[in-house]
Amino acid sequence: MLSRKLMAFGIAYGVSLSGMAFAETLTSDFNVLMVVKPKCSLMETTIGDINLAEHEAGAANIKGSTQFAVLCTKTTPYAISLTPSNASSSGQGTLRGANQANTETISYSLYKDAAMSEVWGNQADPGGNQQAGTGNPDGTTSVNHTVYAKVPVLGNLFPDTYKDRVTVTITY
Repeated sequence: MLSRKLMAFGIAYGVSLSGMAFAETLTSDFNVLMVVKPKCSLMETTIGDINLAEHEAGAANIKGSTQFAVLCTKTTPYAISLTPSNASSSGQGTLRGANQANTETISYSLYKDAAMSEVWGNQADPGGNQQAGTGNPDGTTSVNHTVYAKVPVLGNLFPDTYKDRVTVTITY
């Protein structure tokens, strides 16, 4: 009887060992992914107007400027386009009188620099006239930009208040 118990134990032990001898472990990997998208914004909800003030007919080289700030995520490259209401891509705009009967206009140009040598429009690079920029490395400090406008000369115009609307577009 003891030999039967030992034999049963031996068989049970052998079965349990044989199951362990053939056990396998499989492993695999997976990634956790996330994309951080760049983001840019204008710091001002309304950019200040360029006020060219009051001038008499015949005045020349009338200049003005305004500033705005762009905030982008860390080192995000961006381009700023300026488009006058006449849809000019070359930074050339047209001021129109507030008086409906006034059909006269005043031409002006937008520039990137105070010397007014670099036109600012909306033609894409390379070779374009957009203003390029890059977000600050800290991602929390905005980058200031100044727009300059110039009216080369005023003719003998209808007295009126002249204005134009310029759209600022940031592409990033």
